[in-house]
Amino acid sequence: MWDQDDRALQRRSQVRAQHRSVGGLRPRRRITPRPRDESGRRHRGTANTESDGSSSALTQRGARSVHLISVVRGGMAASRREGLWRRPFRGRWSGSSRRVVVVVLGILAFVMTLRPGTQPRPVASGRVQRTVATLPNMTRYLVVPGRGVPLPDHWSRSWVRDYPGYQWAPEPPGPPYVAAERVAALHAAISADSEPAILVAHSAGCLTVAVWASQHVGPVRATLLVTPPYLDPDWTPDPHETVDVFIGHVPREPLPFRSILVASRNDPITTFEQFEQYARDWGSELFDAGAVGHLDSKTGFGAWPDGERLVRSLTQPVQPQHR
Repeated sequence: MWDQDDRALQRRSQVRAQHRSVGGLRPRRRITPRPRDESGRRHRGTANTESDGSSSALTQRGARSVHLISVVRGGMAASRREGLWRRPFRGRWSGSSRRVVVVVLGILAFVMTLRPGTQPRPVASGRVQRTVATLPNMTRYLVVPGRGVPLPDHWSRSWVRDYPGYQWAPEPPGPPYVAAERVAALHAAISADSEPAILVAHSAGCLTVAVWASQHVGPVRATLLVTPPYLDPDWTPDPHETVDVFIGHVPREPLPFRSILVASRNDPITTFEQFEQYARDWGSELFDAGAVGHLDSKTGFGAWPDGERLVRSLTQPVQPQHR
């Protein structure tokens, strides 16, 4: 029985020295058993020591794991000295359970540090793990009405009703058209927020935008001008006219922001050539919508998919044209 104990002690000493040599620490001395006398007692004296540094059988990954375990054990010993070990684990937790939890957490943290640039992997359902992203500022959409009041199924009313971010500037008051009041209401809506706005103007609302741009400055990103009514540059209002009131002449200077002008081939108020003249004067991009009348309720226009695509194009940066 004593011989078996001696062999077991030798094996434990060899394994302990082997682990310490791999972990970068000083190998523990292997203690050889002292000789025994006839009664079975060990003799007092100096024990023989040998240094066993055989580490060739262990791989580099094993050495790293052993080193990590030694570091975790050192932290555990320090926490015991500071009195922080027993407090979080009161209850049914045994000492071995606490050690297992700490070692597993340490190994997981160490493995994560080995892969700092890991990208999110697809999960089983095929979706990619979401990451927190910073959303850009929302763009406001201000719908500038014309002279009349659009019907409930008109595209301008459905956009304000169904799409978030759309609002009237101002709510369609109906005739008469008083330019000063319309421009003041538009300026109040633009100045109400510092976020950039995209203007969607129809009919006489295009003239409201042109007058506002000649008198004011505000956070306007772009504008969609839909079938503006043509007024001759030399036109002046009749002094006795009380139905519609306009301010001087229609401004013909280029607009200080991007604009798209929608032209109709059979508009009852403006010819296609006059639409082209407006586009040249205001520096607008011309969009030929075909035979769509005045794009108003009388023409029977409800939904207008082309207009939605044009508004989306105004939110995208302008692509440079390569010659």
